[in-house]
Amino acid sequence: MKPLEWGTYMGVFMAIGGFVFAFATIIRKLLGADIMLGWSSTISILLIVGGMILVMLGLIGEYVGRIYICINNSPQYVIKEIIKK
Repeated sequence: MKPLEWGTYMGVFMAIGGFVFAFATIIRKLLGADIMLGWSSTISILLIVGGMILVMLGLIGEYVGRIYICINNSPQYVIKEIIKK
């Protein structure tokens, strides 16, 4: 389940990065900086959409993993040895 959680967190990070990049692009454009047309907006949209896709895939994967654990009735861990003092 941990890799699925990491994927979700990476998706959130990518989406936030995309929003920050889009905001910075808008501010730079309003201040009159000379930016290539289309490149910045395309990259920011790709980051936002890619991040949201990763978030949704991570959430779906976590649901499927938890359903599998519940249906399988197997423990999430196995105790190999009990040490008594």
